[in-house]
Amino acid sequence: MRRTTFFPPGSRRRARVGALASLVTIGALAASTLGGTAASARPTTDTDTPSSTSTSGPYTRALEDAEGYADDAALTAAYTRNTNGGATALHLVDGLHEGSAHALRLDYTYASGYAGVSRPLADGYWPGLESIDLWVQDLTPGQDVLLQLNDGASYEAHLSKVAGFDPTTTAPQHLTIPVADFAPKSGSGTLDLKGVTSFAVYANKVGATTAGTVVLDDIDLVFDQEPVVPTVTFPHRRVTADKVSNLITLLNDTAAKPAGSTIVQATWTSSDRKILADADRLAPKGEFQANGRTRVHLTSLTLFSDGTTFTVKPDATLDVTVRRLPAPVGVVDYLKSLTGKGMLSAMHHDQSYADPAAADVLHQRVAREFGVYPALYSADFLTGRTVPYRQNMIDEVKRQWANGNLVQIMFHVSPPQYTVEQEAQGDWGGDSGPETMASPNRIYSFLYQDQFDQLLTDGTPLNENWKKRMDEYARYLQQLEDAGVTVMLRPFHEMNQHVFWWGGRPDDPSTPQVEGSPALYRMFHDYLVKTKGLTNIVWVWDVQDLPDDFGFADGDAKFDRYEGVPGGLAEYDANDWRSFDPGKDYYDVLAVDYYDLDKYQQKYYDQAKSIAAEDGGKPMIIGETFYLPTAAQEKAAPDYTLAMPWGARTWNAENTGPEGMADFYSRSIGASGTPRFATLDTTLRPTTQPTVRGTPRLAGRLTVDPGRWSLDDTTFTYQWRVGDRDVPGATGATYVPRLRDLGKRVSVVVTAHRPGAADGTATTAPTRPVTLFGLPGRR
Repeated sequence: MRRTTFFPPGSRRRARVGALASLVTIGALAASTLGGTAASARPTTDTDTPSSTSTSGPYTRALEDAEGYADDAALTAAYTRNTNGGATALHLVDGLHEGSAHALRLDYTYASGYAGVSRPLADGYWPGLESIDLWVQDLTPGQDVLLQLNDGASYEAHLSKVAGFDPTTTAPQHLTIPVADFAPKSGSGTLDLKGVTSFAVYANKVGATTAGTVVLDDIDLVFDQEPVVPTVTFPHRRVTADKVSNLITLLNDTAAKPAGSTIVQATWTSSDRKILADADRLAPKGEFQANGRTRVHLTSLTLFSDGTTFTVKPDATLDVTVRRLPAPVGVVDYLKSLTGKGMLSAMHHDQSYADPAAADVLHQRVAREFGVYPALYSADFLTGRTVPYRQNMIDEVKRQWANGNLVQIMFHVSPPQYTVEQEAQGDWGGDSGPETMASPNRIYSFLYQDQFDQLLTDGTPLNENWKKRMDEYARYLQQLEDAGVTVMLRPFHEMNQHVFWWGGRPDDPSTPQVEGSPALYRMFHDYLVKTKGLTNIVWVWDVQDLPDDFGFADGDAKFDRYEGVPGGLAEYDANDWRSFDPGKDYYDVLAVDYYDLDKYQQKYYDQAKSIAAEDGGKPMIIGETFYLPTAAQEKAAPDYTLAMPWGARTWNAENTGPEGMADFYSRSIGASGTPRFATLDTTLRPTTQPTVRGTPRLAGRLTVDPGRWSLDDTTFTYQWRVGDRDVPGATGATYVPRLRDLGKRVSVVVTAHRPGAADGTATTAPTRPVTLFGLPGRR
């Protein structure tokens, strides 16, 4: 890593910093040292602490200098090709100017009129950015080469429009692109410099050219000035975590730092990993695993102070004693305990999983901008060109759970007639009629009624193909179970929304043979739980707030597509959520998505609360939204325990926007404010073995005691055995030995059943041999 160099305005000397510079702040790194005596630590009062001084004048930081890659393969792995455009190839080549060892060469071939590559950014917090400085060599003059930055919307700077760019030469050129040159690709707006999520290079076809090459070097971010970085110290070298479940809470309790500031994340090493695991990436919690003592060497902290996030390098070692560590809490139990008492923060990761190191880029953005690392990490099973990154997604879910976060996986996948291999060819699509009819490989699509019936019918080709798809999803979910991860799974969400292939088909309680979207949910649940044996899933049932006329041809324009179509959808009431309820035994959490422009109408909350209560007291969450609730809206709907914004677009002003997000996150519970979470295990197993009671004698009565089992609300069925054979019809709780049973031992196979769990079995110990009058026999 090269040290940042500062220079006065007007200087031609270019400052550089390596590509592995701090991922969180753009300022200098403050160093703090340990002080005080070796005494038991007490929570310290926040005090104003000295801040580092700043050097006036602009400074730079590398966005891409091509120096951190071992070879072409490493460079290629860092970027994702836009698969809708043409083929690309990335190479490391000699630098374009003196002092540069390597540059990035992009070879492209046009398809659909363009080609390009992008990479996600984990360090897109850029307030004070003035320009982007770079060297470029355009080896195919005349083509429209551009840089693109994305904050949820795309902003582009076309090199041909940059002052000083010569579009006719193939010689290296040094350019400075003002931030103002990055214009929205479509519509209007201004690039949010506090939340840039990705960087891309594109070429648009001009004339008859079919392919080209461009070389880029030392792409630098130029800022107006160096920020002032606060100091964080720890007055006591020895600290005690008494009834404290995580390191970040302990650090905030014991650090001397600016008043009102918060330590949000840290990296560290631990001398005893059985008590605290190492964190080589920024971690928002750092759960303690056991009571005991460990030395924790802090290597970096992120500090949120007065609306700005700073990276502090403390180089501090604490002697941490953990005692009276609170017991883990079940996910559903915790959500129930929050009812009426508070709301968890969350964020859905709607970005690419191509770069595993940037798979929490939006969580990091929330942490940098609002000082809270969200408590729920939401992912997706992915569709289309992102399907190859499913393993990266699963790995990030495992990492988030290991960090102490709640985790959720959603379910945007191709329609059921497409194979596992064809999923990678799918897409989201649009929700207009021509795009959804009939059954294209898109999330927004439609199944005819006969297709839906086949899907739900065992043995049909469509059902068998879907089972192979479910096997694929179970394969990934099994990895989570093996890692001890409890995952909130939300399949077929917004099932009252007919524009999805799975939605808009209510069950008809008065006509049991009419099964719709809830039946698909139940089939998926039973296949994963009973057929595949998964035990680690918290099931989330999700509906959406929709207009009163949604699902009716005389009010819902999108419903017109089904009119007069054989096998089209029948009209239905999308706001009769009970008709979409899969049943209380099939879900653990009730979620409502809020996208209606009227926002948080009381009738939606009231209906959700009524259903949750009728179904046994299910906890409620706001499943997804662009509109995070205000304090008043939260007060009017106190039973919601979590609100999840839908990705980067939440920052857009027409949605919640930064001000609304800052307000919500300041009230919500972040990762470090949650308890340790217990691993869910819905396996039915006996905690005390079943037994046979009574004397084994002719015409005597034997009774089975099923024992105690690992889960409540369990029912039992029985199969009596004499010797090594089942007794036909002997399936009750009692059995009377017959003449042919004399001299043989009796046992019972007990099968335990519970909604939401796979069946469990246990066999009693065999009795003594059956005798004529109940005389003792040999065991």
